[in-house]
Amino acid sequence: MKYIHHQLCTYLYEINHKKAPFNDVRVRKALSMAMDRNIITEKVTAQGQVPAYSFTPPYINGGEKIATPEWVNLPQAERNKKAIELLKESWLR
Repeated sequence: MKYIHHQLCTYLYEINHKKAPFNDVRVRKALSMAMDRNIITEKVTAQGQVPAYSFTPPYINGGEKIATPEWVNLPQAERNKKAIELLKESWLR
């Protein structure tokens, strides 16, 4: 059995949310939904990281109380469909 030591560390990608198109919350949410965190943690970093949906990891004291997005348990294909819908909405304004 492989032991994974959890560290208090979260990788994040920052975007400038003051400039279009990221100044629209729907675009930011679509990007978040479409990003396949499992591929990032399993294939890119590949060191046993846990996919993150918030800045605070759920395995630290109190971290489990942080709400995760409602779409977390959807299959990636369904997330992608919802992301496309959000992008279409944002382009119609």
